[in-house]
Amino acid sequence: MNIQEIKDEAKKCLNCKNPNCVKACPLNMEIPTFINYVCNNELEKAYKAIVEKNYMGYICGTVCPHEKQCQGNCIKGIKGEPVQIGKIEAAVCEYGLENFANEFNMPQITKEKIAVIGGGPSGITCAFELRKMGYDVTIFERNDYIGGILIYGIPEYRLSKEMVNKIIDNIIKNNINVETGITYGIDETSETLFQKGFKAIYLAIGNEKSKILDIPGNDLEGVYGANEFLKDNINCENKKVIVIGGGNVAMDAARVAKRNNAKEVTIVYRKRLENMPANKIEINEAMEEKINFIFEKNVVKINGESRVENVLCDDNSVIEIDTVIMAIGAIPNREVLGNIEYVDDGLVNINEEFMTNVDLVFAGGDLVQNKSTVCMAIKNGKEAALAIDKKLSLVN
Repeated sequence: MNIQEIKDEAKKCLNCKNPNCVKACPLNMEIPTFINYVCNNELEKAYKAIVEKNYMGYICGTVCPHEKQCQGNCIKGIKGEPVQIGKIEAAVCEYGLENFANEFNMPQITKEKIAVIGGGPSGITCAFELRKMGYDVTIFERNDYIGGILIYGIPEYRLSKEMVNKIIDNIIKNNINVETGITYGIDETSETLFQKGFKAIYLAIGNEKSKILDIPGNDLEGVYGANEFLKDNINCENKKVIVIGGGNVAMDAARVAKRNNAKEVTIVYRKRLENMPANKIEINEAMEEKINFIFEKNVVKINGESRVENVLCDDNSVIEIDTVIMAIGAIPNREVLGNIEYVDDGLVNINEEFMTNVDLVFAGGDLVQNKSTVCMAIKNGKEAALAIDKKLSLVN
């Protein structure tokens, strides 16, 4: 949307006294406030109203599941189309990043050293919030660049990497230290970090390992987990690809495979179309891109000598393909997390204050919740920062 279009869209807001959109937002963004500023052509005030609560407003406005959150609870949506809140937020933030000051009145560093493990949305947010409190924060990231899923998971066609990098740069320039190429559990551990003077650790490495179906042939060449496929941007030229799963990651993997020159792409989902957890807009756009869908089938075997040749489904049908992408979820990489305890579903066990079983080691984001969204990761980062500050205040 351009500026005139978002102004026109903003005027559709009813300015409800008890706005359901705010209640449905995980970050409780003051949606009517910034929309009202847009209506009054006060774009700088609208921008400040967003970024003072969430500096990643552009990102949330672009990729959050609005139909299940703010827009899905807009009163106008009962009898018609809801206000396009996400598009307004993203457009205001894009304009603001280009045209308004993005400086912060940061306090001097007067408090302890904190280590944040993982430079995704949860880790960056936690680091930013702690820095606002005067802590000396270092982000440790195993990849060459911080950003996590924003850089390595969400495709460019859905989220501009240029915009993401601009937002991240504006955050870390506030004396937040960043060390890349550091793998937690190998290059650094909680023990070594505590020995170096860090007083608390926030684990935000996400669920790094894709879940793989426990079926024959899952180790053949041509079988990928969706996380690895998206990160490595695998070339699919002239390949026949199937994607197993029905969430947003499955849509991303399928659409990236199509863009990477796949001959044919098919999504296989075990339930009906209406049961797909992916955002409707993602499903519709995948269909528009001529991606095939097969419903109510399970892949039970992958056949081939050394690499994939076809898959067998539970109705005994065979699909001739040469690439399989499994988008059925992800789990923490336990190999690097040491003596951290887990709950029954494989996620990291934390208390109400985000602390693990290891004293002063906290965790958040995808490590502690299933089907986490970017906005939920940001929320975790904010809440964990408050919990760390509270804990250190008690210790001191």
